[in-house]
Amino acid sequence: MKYLSYIFLFILIQGCASVGAGIDVVRNVASTAIDTTVQAGATITKAVAEDVVETGTFIVEQGTDIVSNAAEKVDQETDELAVPGVDFPTGELKE
Repeated sequence: MKYLSYIFLFILIQGCASVGAGIDVVRNVASTAIDTTVQAGATITKAVAEDVVETGTFIVEQGTDIVSNAAEKVDQETDELAVPGVDFPTGELKE
């Protein structure tokens, strides 16, 4: 009976070691999966933020170009409408 108790204890210890190793493996797999997911989310968020900034910069630059072009066009049109010079001598009218 004494030997049977030793055999049972040996089997129990081996089983606990296997369960412990299994728990460690599952814990490592879970922590790796969580770490990978968080890193992927951070990478995607950073890429989206960079795209938004680049798009915003592009829109601002295009808007600035549009305003500059419109100002030049208005300046050209007003130059065409401007009177080149007065034809009558204003000094002579006051005398």
